[in-house]
Amino acid sequence: MQPSCRTQSETNCRARIGEGVQQHQQQQQQQQQQQQQQQQEEEEEEEEEEQEKKKKKKIERFGLVARVFGGQLTRRVENAF
Repeated sequence: MQPSCRTQSETNCRARIGEGVQQHQQQQQQQQQQQQQQQQEEEEEEEEEEQEKKKKKKIERFGLVARVFGGQLTRRVENAF
């Protein structure tokens, strides 16, 4: 027996709906992955900024000054007390 036209069209519709659901799920997964990656990048940037701030504070705190004179690097440390 061949399936009736109605049954065949229902099968086709269900197959298309299933494909649509699968595509939607894939899109959601991609969006979640992109959001997670973006959050991770933002956290890494914030961490790098914090490390830069800490370095600057240390330099300011101890008054480290580096200068180059004729290819030689000189360093002056001011009294931190």
